[in-house]
Amino acid sequence: MKKVDEVSSVVKQYNNTTNEILSILSPENRPQDFSSGKKFDRVTWTVYQKSFIENGYSELAASVLAGIFLFELEELLSKGK
Repeated sequence: MKKVDEVSSVVKQYNNTTNEILSILSPENRPQDFSSGKKFDRVTWTVYQKSFIENGYSELAASVLAGIFLFELEELLSKGK
């Protein structure tokens, strides 16, 4: 649980950085990139966000992690093509 608390603390402490990450990686700020029918739509993002919350992360930390996870996954899959 220590790592979960550390991540949640960092996300809360560095508000400007967190907001910048969310502006790039959240469906609220990029609806065209998370629309239905795309590989990583809003539903997928929400599933990952909820999973992080269930594992003890704050909602804000879970949002950041879900965005990073999907972004990295998309990058890995596009390299495999």
